[in-house]
Amino acid sequence: MDEVGSADRLSFSPTELATLFTFVEETLVAFDESGSITFASPSLRELIGVDPLHVIGTPVLDHLHPDDVSDATERIARWEGRQGATLGPTVRVRHASGRWVPVIVEALSGDQVAPVGSIVLTLRRSNERSEVEAELRQRLVHEDRLTRLARAFLGLPAERFDQGMHATLAEMGSLEGVDRVTVWRVVDDGAFQEKVYEWTAPDIEGTLGQSPTLPTSGFAFMDALTELREVSVPDVGELPESWSLERSYWRQRGIRSVFAVPMIQLGRYVGFMSLDSFREPRVFDSHHLSMLRAAAAILAQAFARHDAERLLAYQARFDALTGLGSRWRFHDELSAALVRLDEVPAGLAVLLLDLDRFKVVNDSLGHSAGDELLAAVGGRLAASLDDVTIVARLGGDELVVLVEGIRAPAEAFSLARRELEVLAEPFTVVQHEVYVTASVGIAFTTDPTSEPEELLRQADAAMYLAKERGRNRVEIFGEELRFRVNSRLKRESELRRALGKGELTVHYQPEIDIATSQVVAAEALVRWQHPTRGLLVAAEFVDIAEETAAILDIGPWVLREACCQLHQWDTARPDARITMRVNLSARQVAQPDLVPQVTAVVDDTGIDPAQLCLEITETTLMADAEVSMAVLGELRDLGVQLAVDDFGTGYSSLAYLKRFPVTVVKIDRSFVRGLGEDPDDTAIVGAIVSLARALNMDVTAEGVETELQLCELRRLGCRRVQGFLLARPEPPDLVLARL
Repeated sequence: MDEVGSADRLSFSPTELATLFTFVEETLVAFDESGSITFASPSLRELIGVDPLHVIGTPVLDHLHPDDVSDATERIARWEGRQGATLGPTVRVRHASGRWVPVIVEALSGDQVAPVGSIVLTLRRSNERSEVEAELRQRLVHEDRLTRLARAFLGLPAERFDQGMHATLAEMGSLEGVDRVTVWRVVDDGAFQEKVYEWTAPDIEGTLGQSPTLPTSGFAFMDALTELREVSVPDVGELPESWSLERSYWRQRGIRSVFAVPMIQLGRYVGFMSLDSFREPRVFDSHHLSMLRAAAAILAQAFARHDAERLLAYQARFDALTGLGSRWRFHDELSAALVRLDEVPAGLAVLLLDLDRFKVVNDSLGHSAGDELLAAVGGRLAASLDDVTIVARLGGDELVVLVEGIRAPAEAFSLARRELEVLAEPFTVVQHEVYVTASVGIAFTTDPTSEPEELLRQADAAMYLAKERGRNRVEIFGEELRFRVNSRLKRESELRRALGKGELTVHYQPEIDIATSQVVAAEALVRWQHPTRGLLVAAEFVDIAEETAAILDIGPWVLREACCQLHQWDTARPDARITMRVNLSARQVAQPDLVPQVTAVVDDTGIDPAQLCLEITETTLMADAEVSMAVLGELRDLGVQLAVDDFGTGYSSLAYLKRFPVTVVKIDRSFVRGLGEDPDDTAIVGAIVSLARALNMDVTAEGVETELQLCELRRLGCRRVQGFLLARPEPPDLVLARL
């Protein structure tokens, strides 16, 4: 009898082989070199609830738990030619119910199994110890997944959040062996929640399932979640009558099982995460519950962080009050527009608008009314412009507009004039009709190398020129203004170096008692001995010092110089005992260390504080009346005198005057100028003198330049005067000669 090869000796169909192994307790599964199952014994049905014929032709790895696939692949690669090799310690195989069955696997390969397949597996259910090991292994895998999930989201950039979320849901769906994973979030009004992320198994129709929104109440399912309870529905068909709405809803959408976990932030329900099964009912055990609780907590924290980052990004790009763009966004858009100038035969314009006398609205109607007006102005301005024009708020009451495609400054000028007309219609603010005007400065360029900040500075300079020339008008930055700005910048730079180079000095203007013709006080006035322009008076540079904060260095220096000079005069003429008057700027009054500064100067120079009089303008005094009152109270307690300078030019009421601890009122030169010629000026000066007497204050008239003015002041009872008629500001030795 001829010898027959092994492959020919045993040739059975899968059905015949199944019959042969009907009474074999262990489960046999064979697969070929491609990894496709070629045979499964009947006991497979008892092991995992699947008809053996249904698995033939399917990849063997598809039936394993995703976490076991990598290990199994490595072991299979080493099985060739070996017998009795194990896959263990245990391998989890998918049961028809969706749960994972732990089994011990041994493998046979070689000629003996060739008629059945390349490799034959023997599967048997693991014993209790193996199940404990499998449970521990599963828990460790879950913990590892959660750790990696938390780390991934803690360091995930905002721009990759969606990508990371989709990858996480895919991994979770694969790990849990479900058909779909969805994440829902409560929307702003709290009545509904939206499906924000979804993963669906590749072989499941993506359009199946829930609608994109769900109510947060009215369903038993939703009520349970909002009460922060998990919902596990192994079989939708077995839901009780109280869940009839859910049963109908899920059945219509082909859902067989649902497992949902609430997401919680600071103890509050913010949405839920759901695992759904379409193909067959599914039981979720305690492992799934703990896994999903932790995953939901991680995702809730990730959402909170992501929302905070998005809010910060929004706040950086948009103004919270008006909804317009922020300064940062405008700078970004302007930079991009400048780059585009290379591609278009036109230029761009920056229009800077500053509302005229906006402070009056804040002072008369309150800051909330001012905010409401700003929002209304911004909204009207944006609505009047096309969608491609950028409107932003730089801060305060300054709005800025970027216009592209401008061929000449005249086009921008015409646009700005139209915007002033748009703002001319009244606004209704806290039931008041308010009229608004604005001063507009324009910067125009066709040069793509222009700097955004430089264009803003040019528009700002033009805007201030519009205010100087009467407000409610438009000015364009040109060569003349460029020269002024450059000159100012040069003076700023020179002024910052002047103090250190010893170029600043102090002159003193005497104050005369017209009844005795004696010098009773002297006002310290800073001068700048400029190296090329000669001696400059304070009016030529103090405004720059205020704007650049250089006054915070110059002011204290003048105070110390003046007090040192007073000490020298007292030493030379102790019988004279005059008062030294020193001006305080608005910035100095706002400094928290002003009182300690004055205290230190008085102590260091050894003067009598009663001989020092600090002068504050009425406008500065009223800018923040409560703060001014507190500061002046501390200075009065120090023992120095306090004077209101330029009285009558501000906007305070006379009732306020008696509340401030001032001892001297200085009448502004604008009222003194008309004495003897203008009845109104004469009446105003007379009223101020009478008021000061009633409040037991001294009065000094400034700017006395004619004999007529002096005579009128004498007649009105004003004894102290200051002005060019009697004495100009002069060096200290000339003042000493007058004492």
